[in-house]
Amino acid sequence: MPKTLWSDAQAALVAALVQARKEAGLSQAALAGKLHCQQSLIARIESGERRIDVVELVILARAIGVDPAGVVHHLIEAVPALHVSIQMLPDGVEPLTTEELAEPAARPAQG
Repeated sequence: MPKTLWSDAQAALVAALVQARKEAGLSQAALAGKLHCQQSLIARIESGERRIDVVELVILARAIGVDPAGVVHHLIEAVPALHVSIQMLPDGVEPLTTEELAEPAARPAQG
């Protein structure tokens, strides 16, 4: 699977977190203080140098004071599903159609 560090999805996630932090009136240093980490970690996340996993997303969102599900929803709206799916497929594998994505029974058997 290709790395997502410099993907559109990662950029949308970072933008959502930065916006939420600023709307909450938190500086990077203040957020770092709430998380008991260095400000440089927040800067690396916000500059796109460091990815975050889903657990870190939940922790960051809660520290900022926003619903983690809302951040994920923003990400879903910002990055079309097929765009992400196509980027993540190995060579020679065709993406599922919208209908196939909506109908689990229509998915081909993996083997």
